[in-house]
Order: sequence, then C-alpha cells, then structure tokens
Amino acid sequence: MNTTEHIVESYYRLVKKCFTLSDIKVIRGNNRQFDLLAFHKPTGAISHIEVSVTHQLNWTATLEKLEPFVAYKFFGAARENSNRSENTDAARGKNYYKEICDTYEVYGIRPADVNRVICVWALPETEKQRNEWLTRQARAHHIRANRVSFLFFRDEVIPELLKTIGRSNYDDEILRTLSFLKQYRQQTEQ
Repeated sequence: MNTTEHIVESYYRLVKKCFTLSDIKVIRGNNRQFDLLAFHKPTGAISHIEVSVTHQLNWTATLEKLEPFVAYKFFGAARENSNRSENTDAARGKNYYKEICDTYEVYGIRPADVNRVICVWALPETEKQRNEWLTRQARAHHIRANRVSFLFFRDEVIPELLKTIGRSNYDDEILRTLSFLKQYRQQTEQ
C-alpha cells in the first residue's frame, strides 16, 4: 500500500467508521488488486476504492484520462499499452470482470451492492460535467448511477482526517505525522 492509499484507508477507518481491507489480490487476476474495500456496518454500505492521486495540478487526472482507469480497475478491461505483442491481455481481448466479481463474492459481497469510488486529488471539470460523466460510466458498465462516485483527496480526505486526528501517540507513522502537522498548525498560526 502506498502513502496515498494508506491515508485513504485511514480516512475510511477513522472518519467514515468503516472496517477496511487493503491490497486485495483479484482471484486469477494476472497481477490485479483492489486498493481498498470498506464496509460501513451501520448502513451496510460496501465501497471499493481505487486511488489515483498526484498533487501537481498540471498532472492531475481529467475525466478523459480516468475513463480507462475506471474500466481497468473496476470492470476488468485490459490495460492499453505501447506493447503491441499478441500475448498481451489487450491483444487477446481478455477481460477480468468475472474475476473481480468472484473476489467480491469471496468476501460475501454481491457485485451489484458495491459502491465504486475513484479517489483523485482534484478534477478540473465542473460538478455538472463530473456528474454527467459518472452517469455515463454507470450506464456503460450496467450499474446503478449512485454506485460510482468521486472522493477528493485534497478537499475531503485530508481536511476531514485532520479534523478527526487528535494528539494521540499514534503507532501508525502516517497518522502520527499528520497529528504533528495538525499540532504545528494549531500552535504556530496564532
């Protein structure tokens, strides 16, 4: 799990009060894995979260760039690459959606119940454009419209996590670092 995935996992545990599983290998998935599954017991909501975060605005994702990411991570499409070999999944027309669904089911999750969450730093498009894009994605992949959404690392994850973190002596290095940064801000911005 990389740093951004770790922070998102902490957000789901501490802010959203979810049980989480990270780095889940997709059954027969040819080096595929889920970044994070989160289960919110009070509501029964189950989320599959994939993280694609860069904090430099000139490198941030766009809806156009996210389309193949979503198809690959959530719906099993082959990754398009410059390797034109006939042995690639793309050349063979291989799709891993069944394997993704099988992996959900191993954890007792019905694929139709999964909320697919795309975590990005920010997006340049308007809210209306984002909502239209989400609706198109749901339609294209035959899922309910409310089963695909965005989570914004910069505007949701970091601020909400910082509100939740206290002064505890966290064993988790990332949470401890965020706790230090929060205390630094509180003590020096007076």
